[in-house]
Amino acid sequence: MHNKQAASDQTGRDDHVSLSKGAQALQQVLAQPTKEVLAMQKPLKHLLVVEDDLDLASLEANFLATHGFTVITVHNGEDAIAFLQSSLPDMVVLDIELAGSLDGWQVLHFLRHRANIPVLLTTSAIVGVRKQLRDHAESRATLDHLAKPYTMPSLLKQVQRMLMVAPNS
Repeated sequence: MHNKQAASDQTGRDDHVSLSKGAQALQQVLAQPTKEVLAMQKPLKHLLVVEDDLDLASLEANFLATHGFTVITVHNGEDAIAFLQSSLPDMVVLDIELAGSLDGWQVLHFLRHRANIPVLLTTSAIVGVRKQLRDHAESRATLDHLAKPYTMPSLLKQVQRMLMVAPNS
């Protein structure tokens, strides 16, 4: 290294600066992901949150989005079905007790005629929900229940678990 410094002094060039410029150029190239790098990245999972409590829907959507999910929120069964007719998310978080003419069970029935994606049912009315789940004869990988009130970390844990074990995920 001492000889390199001496050569630099004799030529008037500073090799350290040119190495720094090279490192900067390499840094710029690495900062912009290539198509190959983008293709290797895990795609974002798309969630549909169907919740008629606007505050809870907003809290769920924001919390899940901060954990890497793309979240669409609708507030009634009619809007859920309209969305599901044109697009299928990777998972649905579905309030069973929706206000309006369609409840969560009707949305689930519609969805099951289209796809077998994971659905996490949420409700404060626990009585009868487990029986309904058994009657649907689905595994916990595609249909499960989270009783209200629940914490956001509990919601996240259930969503992650279901997406991890769901068929075709």
